[in-house]
Formats: sequence, structure tokens, C-alpha cells
Amino acid sequence: MTGEKLKKIIAENGYTMASAARSLDMTPQHLNQALNAADVKSGLLEKVSTVFGISIASLYGETPGVAIT
Repeated sequence: MTGEKLKKIIAENGYTMASAARSLDMTPQHLNQALNAADVKSGLLEKVSTVFGISIASLYGETPGVAIT
């Protein structure tokens, strides 16, 4: 998954990057750096899934819930 897609999902769930970083126990700079990578690490995806209550499958567009375009 790309960082751009994950940024979109975070925004669609009502978070700013700063509030998402706080919820993920990260600094905004660290979150921004992680999302600027070509491929977001699976550990961050798992953390996003847990903290925001989004299934890993829906992050990849495999189930209804969060549309990824």
C-alpha cells in the first residue's frame, strides 16, 4: 500500500495527520516520513488497523468499509 492511499484513508476517517500521529503514538514528522515511503511497512498498517478500527483487508480494498481508489 502506498502512503498516499493511507493518507486518504486517515483523512476519510476524520483524522488530521497530527491527530493520527498522536493516536498512533508517533510524532507527526515520523508519520509523514513513514507515509512518504514507496511502500508502507506492514507494522504501521497493523497499528493503523488496530488504532482506527479498520480491518487489514479493508485497507487493501478486499472488504467493504473503506474505499481505496
